[in-house]
Amino acid sequence: MDSNSSTVDPSTPDREVVEAVSIRRPADPCGRGLRLLTFVSCFIAGVVAWGVGETSLVRVEAKRVPLVTMGNKHDGTTAATERAALIATASRNSAVLGAALGLAMAAAGGLIRRAPTGALLRAALAGAALGGVAGGLAALGSVTLYLKASPSFENDLIPSLIMHGAISIGIGVVAAFAFGLGIGTDDTWGRRVQLLAGGGGGALLGAVAFQVVGGLLLPIDGTAEPISTTSQARFLSSVLASTFTAIGAAAGFLNSR
Repeated sequence: MDSNSSTVDPSTPDREVVEAVSIRRPADPCGRGLRLLTFVSCFIAGVVAWGVGETSLVRVEAKRVPLVTMGNKHDGTTAATERAALIATASRNSAVLGAALGLAMAAAGGLIRRAPTGALLRAALAGAALGGVAGGLAALGSVTLYLKASPSFENDLIPSLIMHGAISIGIGVVAAFAFGLGIGTDDTWGRRVQLLAGGGGGALLGAVAFQVVGGLLLPIDGTAEPISTTSQARFLSSVLASTFTAIGAAAGFLNSR
């Protein structure tokens, strides 16, 4: 027998195999951990977005213009300036929520995949940018149409659901896309479509839940309006939109595996 030969213990796994398995494992994350991390990340994002939304960075005061009432000159707001302030506030609020969710979802996906720091940061920044743009534009268009169309409805629930639903879907789809950037998806369109549909569908359910829960628990807090009139109602809206988006996106991703 050759003196250079050695006995290989069959119970000892090959190092390369062990390393390959350890590298691949994060790419196929446990469903429970994925759901938990995305839920917690989006809950935090919703709370942060709500906090920023309560500041003067987001809340726009109606511009005061010179007025004359019964011969008396004074400064005050008009229907036009109040409308412009409402649209601006709603757009900024949705932009902040979209940016926070896009960042959180991309970061959660990157952490689950154990992506390199550089890749994780790029995905998070892209998610924040895309989410902010999507949220702002969705609110700008939806709120503008809502203010024009709502007077023609006897019940404001239908136009309110359409408005909030459209904004939520826009934010949810982009948040799910950001999650895909972070966690990585294969080249099959089926998985991508399920992921985006999950995010958008979850966000829509969050908007419906806010209308139902808000109408029951906060009936005088203006939950049907583009921006609710109380801080607690705005908190509920932000958190429900965020967490339902997380639930939907996670479900869409896991169902496509």
